[in-house]
Parts: sequence; structure tokens; C-alpha cells
Amino acid sequence: MSRLSSTSRCLVAVGLAAAAAGVAAAPAAAASSLTLGYQCKIPLIGQVPVTAKYTLDAPASVRVGESTPAFAVTADLTLPAIRGVAQVVVPNSAQGEVKLDSTVTFPGGVFSKVKLPLQLPNTVFPAPGAVVQSTATGTYPSLVSDEPGTASITIDKLALNLRFLDVDGAPFLLPPAVTDIEGNPFPPSDNDPNTTDVSCKANAGQDTKAASIEILADTPEEPPVVRYSYDLAGTAGLKTLTKGTLPLKGGIDAALTLSTGAFSADLALAPTQGRLIAAGFLPVTAKIGFVTSGKTTGTLLDGVLESTSKVRIKVQEVKLFGAIPLAGGNNCQTKSLSEIKLKSTDEFKPLQGGNIAGTFKISDLNGCGPLNGLVSPLTAGDGNTIALKLTPKAPAAS
Repeated sequence: MSRLSSTSRCLVAVGLAAAAAGVAAAPAAAASSLTLGYQCKIPLIGQVPVTAKYTLDAPASVRVGESTPAFAVTADLTLPAIRGVAQVVVPNSAQGEVKLDSTVTFPGGVFSKVKLPLQLPNTVFPAPGAVVQSTATGTYPSLVSDEPGTASITIDKLALNLRFLDVDGAPFLLPPAVTDIEGNPFPPSDNDPNTTDVSCKANAGQDTKAASIEILADTPEEPPVVRYSYDLAGTAGLKTLTKGTLPLKGGIDAALTLSTGAFSADLALAPTQGRLIAAGFLPVTAKIGFVTSGKTTGTLLDGVLESTSKVRIKVQEVKLFGAIPLAGGNNCQTKSLSEIKLKSTDEFKPLQGGNIAGTFKISDLNGCGPLNGLVSPLTAGDGNTIALKLTPKAPAAS
């Protein structure tokens, strides 16, 4: 196949060498037909009316990016009586090629020109006064579009290259066609002296659309997702000027995509409080809250759980000696989100849970009142640790 260059939206695959196999393997198609009238100029015989009924076994629909099979095309040709139309000896039969020019218009207005040769079997001209009928057959190449919508096929031009024969099957030579039916120069389509080119002009005012194919939007299958819920408990250790540990409790609800091991989760951490040591000797008590930002994301692969969460830390209250207020309030919080990266410390089993640990950074504080400049350096810094145990939540009582 070769891709049409215009914004890479459409693809026309020729593959005519494999046409027979392609048609044989094609799924059921919704055949469409179109009948067009022409005037054709045959050397020696003259200008004659020709009717062509085209039948295209194009599929009714395909999905975006899905190739159609190569599909069958037939042209049923009807000509007036050849014998008796001229006061000259006429050939006994003819065979050769019907040459069609067509256009495929894809969704979005992108189009491709497709030349389509159809093979015309040897057709014996009937007795004087009888019309001539024959059927040419061929194969339309595979088509594919990467935009949804409707693709249409129009028949633009008809020409013939015929080998006329006498009653004994020998070549019946006609004078070469010098000009086409409109009087324009008409060079031969091949170098075979035994063939004759026939030019045709479609009658005016005809609808030339021969087939339509619906290009359906792709709807990928959703991968299976399994949901897990855990209670979590552990500690956060501070390595800044204020040292100590705070107990952590909460829960996490995760949706795990089985095919990739990726998950997203909703994390909730309960407010906590504890006793810490500031500047190496000052006892303080702190009440801390957590506001998660967005989803916790990560992977569970081969028993290794890795996750990333973003949390804003709110300092609800800090008291020196448990009595002297230093900072706190609804607006006292870290300027930046803390990114917490955790990894399992043993094999993590979804149905049993496991242990995870990591480190995080705390940014400067703001909104903490008159002593903000004093408290912020005590808490800001990196290297803080976190260790949690995840335990599957018990099913809710019915």
C-alpha cells in the first residue's frame, strides 16, 4: 500500500497483482450499480451510442484505518448493431480492455485518482440489426481512510482498447484513431498495430457516483479494570529543623488496568497531630492536615508497587511547650505541593496488601500569621520519610 500524501489522511492500496485472491477472500459486500450513457468513436464504423452499467461490490462500511478488500467491478456494455451500420465489411468480433478513470473522495475532501482496467472477453458481433452486449470484469484496489465519514467513488472517463478479429480469428485491422470524439489529438495507448483505441464521451447531466463506503469511527475496546480499596497506616518522619514522627492514617481506592499494570487511585489522609522537637531542644505540638491534588498514579508489575501522589500540607496548629501558639489556621499551608513517591518494600499482593515507603519534600509556608517567618524554616526541607502499610478494606456489612 502507498499512503496519499495530503496530510496523510487517506490511503489507496493498489495491489492489483493480488486482486483475484483479495476478491475471493472478501466479506459480503453491498453491491451498488450505476448506468451511464456515452458516445463512442470507432474507426471505420463511426460514432455510436454506448451504455455501460457498472456494478461495484464495495463494502457498505469499514472502520477508520481498516483496509477494504479488493472488490469486483463489472461493466455491462451495450452497443447498437455493428453489422449493417456502414457500407463496408466489418469485423466478426472484438476483445480487449475497457479503461476506466475513477476518483475516490475520502472524508475531509481528500481524493485519489484510480485507473481501472477491465478485461473484455472476445465478443462475436451478432447478425445484422442486433445489438451488441458484453461484460468486462476487473478489480478495484484496496482502500483505507484514517478519518470517519463517507468515501465515494465516481466514474470519470471511459475508453476502450480493442483487438478486432475476422471470422477466422485473424486480426481485422482498422485505420488508427487520429483524433478523439471531441477532435483532440488521440495518440495510441500502446504500440500494438493490431489494437484500436476507442474514445468515448459521457452524455451531459449524469450523476457519476458509483459507490459509497461509510468510514466508521474507531471504538477501541476498553481494557479490563479491577478495583481495590485499602486502609493505610504508618508514619511520616521529619528531617528538618523540626524533627520527629507523625502518625498517618487514611485510605486509598485504586483502579488497576490488568493489561498494563497501571493504576489510578483516590488517596485520603486523615489529619494528624504529634509532639516534635524544634531547633534540637524546643518541644512543640503540631496538628497537620493534608489536601490531595489529583489522582495518585502508578504501576503494579511483578509484585512491585510504585506510586506518585501530590499533597498540599496544611498547618492547622503549632504550639510551643504545648501552650504557646506559634502558627496555624485555615490559610497556613505549604506554598507548593509535596510530591510523594512511594515504592513497595516487599512483594505487594493486591488481595493481601503490603508495605510501601519513600521520601518527600516540604516547601516554605505562607499564610501562617505574624510568626510565619519563624515557623517556615523549621518545617521546610527535603529528605522527609514516609512508611505505610496497606491493608485491604473489609467488605461493607450488608
